[in-house]
Amino acid sequence: GLEPRVTAVGGTFALMGLAALPPGQPPAAALVIAVALMVAGFAASAYALHFLGRSFSIAPTARELITTGPYGLVRHPLYLAEAITTAGMILSHWSWGAIALAITQLALQYRRIHHEENILRAAFPDSYDAYARRVPQLVPGLRPAQAAAA
Repeated sequence: GLEPRVTAVGGTFALMGLAALPPGQPPAAALVIAVALMVAGFAASAYALHFLGRSFSIAPTARELITTGPYGLVRHPLYLAEAITTAGMILSHWSWGAIALAITQLALQYRRIHHEENILRAAFPDSYDAYARRVPQLVPGLRPAQAAAA
């Protein structure tokens, strides 16, 4: 449908709006933390993409169910890595406008997760439900909620 595609594109590119915002004045310590978060987020993204391989797409699709590497720790490591990068970007911009963009981007990405899980559950009904029961959605170590048929 149209909404999942718009959500995917919006979630992917929402932070580009930071370029239009005036730069904030974060303290020097905040910049060091921001850079560390962005480097960690980019590295984690590259690692997750390595495992995702050809299954990566902007729009939600179900090519293959990846459950190894970082996908064995959380079901959406790429979105977790992106949230870490986003935190660094917002900290480096240090403004209410940047925070508003981050909230918008994170809300779109969470909606995107919902769409992706519905597609994966439909494409791999038995294996995805078992995977969702054993692996948390976004936060490593959190006990996953029981997979509900959506």
